[in-house]
Amino acid sequence: MRSLSLSLCLLLIACPVADTEPVADTGSDSDSEADGDSDIDSDSDSDSDSDIGSDSDTAVEGCDRAGFNAVDEDFVNIPGYDLYTATTSVSPNYDGLNLEVFYASGAPEGPHTHTFSPRDDFSDCTVCLSIASDCTDSSTCGKSFVAQSGDVVFTGAPNADGETLAGTFENVVLIEAVIDPRTFDAAPVEGGEVWCLDGFGFSGTTL
Repeated sequence: MRSLSLSLCLLLIACPVADTEPVADTGSDSDSEADGDSDIDSDSDSDSDSDIGSDSDTAVEGCDRAGFNAVDEDFVNIPGYDLYTATTSVSPNYDGLNLEVFYASGAPEGPHTHTFSPRDDFSDCTVCLSIASDCTDSSTCGKSFVAQSGDVVFTGAPNADGETLAGTFENVVLIEAVIDPRTFDAAPVEGGEVWCLDGFGFSGTTL
């Protein structure tokens, strides 16, 4: 499933693979934390079947980057797996977001809340969130970020074609990391950046 998800990522947006050197100690305690009381607001103005997510870039204390302004989104389903991708532009130098839901590995279907936790091994998550920054094409990006805390509140997690995959990120903190493209292990970058998402919503029909 992981090899299949990697192929899908490469087709839709660049899978996050940073070239920054990781730290040797990949313990679960991150030195960078987001202020949970951020004031970022959600805004979905699209009239299509897919509601383009939007999250303000307003500075948030403790976060090097905050928010995500999606201009293009895709919702994909294959048996046992949902994938939501978003990019900030259709031109080079875009940021790309991946949300993967592995029902076959234990992620529940239907409305529920998933809480992200610190992990060194990105390969065994059942709900996985990552962002790749400054992508010039489908295989070259600047930095990678993986979720360490916060929630994604699913209002729809269908695990089926033609159904609505929807939810909102609440107080999510992602840390800069190096993701091995073969094993999907994620190693935190010492002194790396922190990316925060709060109030960013997504909703679309899976294909």
